[in-house]
Amino acid sequence: MRNRRIKPLHERKRVTVACSRCRNRKTKCEGGFPCSKCVKSKQECVIPHDVDKPMNPTDYKENYTKVRAYNCKLERIVQYLFPDVSLKYLRENTDEFEKEVCINKLRLPHAAVPITAEKQDDQASTDSKMSTSLNHFDRAFVSTTDQSFIQFIEQSGQDPAQRCMIPACVFSKSNGDLRRNLQLLVNHSSQLLPSDDQVRKLIQIYLNICETNYFYVQHLRFYKEVDVLLERKKLGDLEYLTTNWATLALLLIMLAISSGFEFIADNSEMPKVTPNTMPGLVYYYAALPFTGFLLDLKALESIQGLVMFGVFMTTNKLESFQLIDGGYMFMNLALEIAVANKLHLKETFETHSKIDQEVYKRLWWTCYTMERRHGVNIGKAETISPEDITVDLPVDMPEFYNSLGYSNHLSQISTIQMNFIYRDIMQSFYSIAKSKKDTTVSIDPKIIRKLVEDLEECKLQFPDYAKIDNLDPNSPRYRGCIHLNQFYYLAKIYIGKPFLLYKVENYKRLNENNGYEAAFVDHLSSICIDAAFCCVELLSELQKYNKLGMFSCTDINVCNIALFAILVFLKIDRSETTLLFLRKGLSILKIMSDGSASAKLALQKLQKLDKLVSDLAELDDFEKDINPHSVLGGHEFASKSFPIDNTNQDQLLEFGNLGTGDTNANLIGYMHTQQNFFNEMGDFLLSVDDDIFDQLRLLGFVE
Repeated sequence: MRNRRIKPLHERKRVTVACSRCRNRKTKCEGGFPCSKCVKSKQECVIPHDVDKPMNPTDYKENYTKVRAYNCKLERIVQYLFPDVSLKYLRENTDEFEKEVCINKLRLPHAAVPITAEKQDDQASTDSKMSTSLNHFDRAFVSTTDQSFIQFIEQSGQDPAQRCMIPACVFSKSNGDLRRNLQLLVNHSSQLLPSDDQVRKLIQIYLNICETNYFYVQHLRFYKEVDVLLERKKLGDLEYLTTNWATLALLLIMLAISSGFEFIADNSEMPKVTPNTMPGLVYYYAALPFTGFLLDLKALESIQGLVMFGVFMTTNKLESFQLIDGGYMFMNLALEIAVANKLHLKETFETHSKIDQEVYKRLWWTCYTMERRHGVNIGKAETISPEDITVDLPVDMPEFYNSLGYSNHLSQISTIQMNFIYRDIMQSFYSIAKSKKDTTVSIDPKIIRKLVEDLEECKLQFPDYAKIDNLDPNSPRYRGCIHLNQFYYLAKIYIGKPFLLYKVENYKRLNENNGYEAAFVDHLSSICIDAAFCCVELLSELQKYNKLGMFSCTDINVCNIALFAILVFLKIDRSETTLLFLRKGLSILKIMSDGSASAKLALQKLQKLDKLVSDLAELDDFEKDINPHSVLGGHEFASKSFPIDNTNQDQLLEFGNLGTGDTNANLIGYMHTQQNFFNEMGDFLLSVDDDIFDQLRLLGFVE
């Protein structure tokens, strides 16, 4: 796993792509940017061209890649570095700008204001001051929490909250070149919009189905903005569309996501598509060039748009430009902009109307909880401490009901509370750095028990959402309630995962030892695997009622993490129950792989096991005898059955004789390394696929 800091562009020794001359150096070549070696040696850089072949008109990714991918990326970079250059001049002088972008590293700033040689000393001093006040914000991208950006926000004519309310046009009419560039983009993307009725339908799908436990826009306000935008589009009012480009950008990325959920709204069968031909891709690629403008805007619309980009990209990892961590990069940028605009502080907008206050509150909590939920999976440190957040929790307001008359403020509160428990879990298990030479680790059982108690208490506070028996599959809130339950079980997986891994590696020794250590590890392992089974069962319930989101980042995230725990457990337990839930989990993964690139990638690494469990006829009869509600019930009181060490009075539990080295063969590795569950687990999946398949064959499961 990557555990070192990702270098910004201006610190890298070479660019991320190579010309055709340098392909033999095993550098990934996407064509386009010349490499520095060829330019410095004054050799001609040959940009490779694809062999002409018939294009599939329904393959949006192929069309975009061939026609727009390279030009779009280059234009966004150059427009940021050279704001006075017209798009026409850029396209006529592409080669020169390629060399400038790749060679002149001083033109690649890590702040909103470019840093020149004369400003470097001042920048060093401001950076040192900022490190204490901003808690070492990550600068993997154009960092919006750099001091120059903070000053940009604070020196504006309005306070941060008022600035969020101004129309989203960062380009004045006097800046003709930039405005013409934006007009070209707006004109092109607006032509890709579907009919007005289809636009309104997809917006309703997004706000009623996709927006389950989060908040993205104020519904009534956004509906009105879209109605006006569509009316002006009919009139050919390009001036209005350009001035309100941010509304168009939000609309496009919203359509990209909701297009994948249209079958749920229509109660029809799940469509048969591939990750490259999924219905929302055409809108995603139309919205993608707006990301640079959203970053420059640094306002409310920036946060909304970047969060939605992150949601889309978490499921569909199709774009490689600066997306090393998938959609998380967008979510992190959105959070940094929210922090810089001080949305985490109650006093920032306490003088505004009640509706605006609620907008800022809900958007802040959405941005914060979503960034943390996905950041936890890939081991990212938190950007802001909860102690620095003074914003109140969402409240019930009729102005925030959706078109069906429902409010999701309670589910958002539950998500927020669960998020803080996630944070406590990460701080207890995964955030403390350990020396590679350490061979022991001490754990306080009382802390572990308290985490489980807090988690169960959080669920019991929301009985209407928590009890699966009480949920109506036909209710518009059904998916949101299922997701809340999934968040609960995911937290239990996080708590028990280190102990499950430890139990698997030390299975023989723990079986021979009937002491407190063995009982404690066994109990936490059971919590983890039971939660994984429940996650799979909840996904199966969604599938049964045609509510499973083929393009849902929540559904794919839950499926991946639950399957990881089951695959680990399968090393020591090959009972029918474990094999059954493995089969159910793989069947869900197979369904989502039609629309999710990340699901398809994971499934490809488990082909042997998938074929094996699919062909096991013994599991068919066993599955008929299992009541889904019995699987999902009875796990809310695991904290009450913790083993107690009467001789040690629950003192620190010492795990020793672990060997040395920062590996995954000891509890130190399980507890204190920032592990990614699936994205970088390719070698693990392949080895599990082979090893367990061979073991099951020896046991007679495979002929």
